[in-house]
Amino acid sequence: MKARTKVREHEQLVRGALVQLFGLKLRSGTTAEELDVLARECVDDAVRTTQPGSRPDDKMFEAQDYGSVLRTWHRETNYLSPAGYPLPLSIAGKSGLKNLIERYYPREHYRRVLLTLRQAGLIREQSNGKWLPTQKCAVFPKLNDELLIHVAEGISKLVQTVTQNVTSQRKNALFERSAKVRTFPTDASHAFRVFVNAQAAAFLSTVDDWLEAHSVPSRTRNRKTSTAGIFAFAFIDDRGDVARRPKPIERSKPLGRRSRSTR
Repeated sequence: MKARTKVREHEQLVRGALVQLFGLKLRSGTTAEELDVLARECVDDAVRTTQPGSRPDDKMFEAQDYGSVLRTWHRETNYLSPAGYPLPLSIAGKSGLKNLIERYYPREHYRRVLLTLRQAGLIREQSNGKWLPTQKCAVFPKLNDELLIHVAEGISKLVQTVTQNVTSQRKNALFERSAKVRTFPTDASHAFRVFVNAQAAAFLSTVDDWLEAHSVPSRTRNRKTSTAGIFAFAFIDDRGDVARRPKPIERSKPLGRRSRSTR
């Protein structure tokens, strides 16, 4: 019963992302009839460009759930060496990997979570049978159910934040910004990835620490709680879109040569 409920919650995230995007289009002046045509065209495009998928997995979890295991492994003293590095963990034992996983998941899902972590390359087995994490956060290299839910939630939360920011008082606005240039040299892509990954790791770690320090145990009563967090991503558009854009109007100082931040 709990598994079915979890699947419905995940489906609601996908539905929520679509509703948020459709709502944004309606607020911008698109009619319901135009939106209906757009939605049908999008479904047709999706059918043409994808293979038939399987039914949702009754045991899938959110991507952040896996991150909880890795975060604890990198932070709590009983999982760290004297030098502060994650200790190799055996499966069994009080401080074993099985108990660590079961801190965040129902016991019956332990093997499934362990398999997913291994297949995603987030943990590796040593020759002595013990395990080590390869990442501090859950970055999935393959498209799976957890990653799809992560994407859907990110889209939904982004549109929700934008909508709230433009419909509420400025003092209640949440962080939502972007920065880009239109003439970025492709041979600098590697340097950009290295720079952004380093900055993002520091930013996310700081926010995560603050959230963890201010969160309350789930068993706490008589105190209203909500879900809070951030989504962040970088992009490099290498599909040649810049070359297909109409030539901009000449200006004394071309905007394309400098960074621009919005919102």
